[in-house]
Amino acid sequence: MITARIQNFIACEEEERESNIIKPKERAMKGKSTIETKGNGITKKDLRSFKDEIIHQFHIISEGLIDQIKLLGEGHSGIIQRLERVETRLDKMEEENKREHLETRALI
Repeated sequence: MITARIQNFIACEEEERESNIIKPKERAMKGKSTIETKGNGITKKDLRSFKDEIIHQFHIISEGLIDQIKLLGEGHSGIIQRLERVETRLDKMEEENKREHLETRALI
């Protein structure tokens, strides 16, 4: 319901810009402040609730993004640990290769 009102508000804003009206007129109406946009009464309260809805959605998206970044970090740590194990194994193989090379040279 709010999004439909906001869409109407945006459409009216575009119409006003086209007709060289730069800012909507604000006026007090029955004790609450409204923005006059060609017959659509969107209150500041509606805009604040829309803003709060956007902030809430941003928080939801950012939480999901943080979780994905944490998973990426854990995966990166796993890859680093595996690489360290491979390096250790390779170092052992190089030492064994050197030892065998020295043994072979001693036999010659």
